[in-house]
Amino acid sequence: MMTVMSETHSSRAPRSWGRALRHPGYRLFFCGQAVSLMGSWMQMVAQSWLVYRLTGSAEMLGLVAFVGQIPVFVFGLLGGAVADRLPRRRLIMITQGAFLAQAAGLAALTLGDMVEVWHVLALAMVFGVINAVDIPARQAFTVDLVGKDDLGNAVALDASIFNAARLVAPALAGALVADVGEGWCFVLNAASFLAVLAALALMPEPEGGTAAPAGESMLARVAAGLAFVAGHPPILALMAMLGLSGLMGMSFSVLMPVFADRVLGGGPETLGLLMSGAGRAPCWPRWRWPGRREERRGIGWPGGSPPSAPPWRPSPCPPCPGSRPDCWPWPAWPWSRTTPRRRPWSRPWCPMPSGRAPWRSTP
Repeated sequence: MMTVMSETHSSRAPRSWGRALRHPGYRLFFCGQAVSLMGSWMQMVAQSWLVYRLTGSAEMLGLVAFVGQIPVFVFGLLGGAVADRLPRRRLIMITQGAFLAQAAGLAALTLGDMVEVWHVLALAMVFGVINAVDIPARQAFTVDLVGKDDLGNAVALDASIFNAARLVAPALAGALVADVGEGWCFVLNAASFLAVLAALALMPEPEGGTAAPAGESMLARVAAGLAFVAGHPPILALMAMLGLSGLMGMSFSVLMPVFADRVLGGGPETLGLLMSGAGRAPCWPRWRWPGRREERRGIGWPGGSPPSAPPWRPSPCPPCPGSRPDCWPWPAWPWSRTTPRRRPWSRPWCPMPSGRAPWRSTP
């Protein structure tokens, strides 16, 4: 048994952090999504500032956000059933084309100085209806492109470009709104959908794109999905957690224009920086860990399993002159897949009365 286990671990090749990109179809889709997400975040910032500029009302900001999200809540299950019935590549091309038309309409109204709040409300409702079909179709399409083996890595890469766009695009949108107005952000968003449409047009139709049994109604598919979630407590708990975090944790962005104006006394540039700050934290872990599943499972550690204690330890430090003999070690996490070792900067810090912090290498 021990021989078989060791052979299994030694024969398993290390996985690259971007291994899902080896699939040509996903590579095209990834590049198109990276461009489109930049435009989507720019439109989100510009639209919120446009509503606040027209009304000065926090309530109206909340109403626009509500009408843009409620269709996903109401029609999302039916959108998933539609994505199971139709070829997903063609369905996503339709939804992306509809997004392009929605952004172009908002751009035309804004640049023509004809936009009113009810226009924004109506187009936000249209956006939500399209999104109710587009979200499940895109998520299922990722499985078609990479398969189940590389799905985890593809999800991590998708989250990476989402948060990278969330970090960069709002700041650019704030500067652009302050310089030339909201309309050009909508124009750029409409143009960004061309990248996804081009990527989808260049790739072939993936195999196994539809999975709905013949003759089964969409309502029956929805009921089967709800029964599946109810019968699997881990999935039910994850969905409840996502719903709670979306309700209580993500709605702060709706009031960012009010906060930027009334609290900080800024303008659209301040709004863009505030929205970009929300995307800073998730970016580094996403890029760092999408291909490091082996370490989290224990593969790559001597003996096949990580140590039970944290991989850092205090190092003895001589008493500092005229101060306490305390010292605080910095953690030294594993650097390679095969040998746990310290980073070069993992050194203890000792306080001194002069305020200087002498450094000493750990043995």
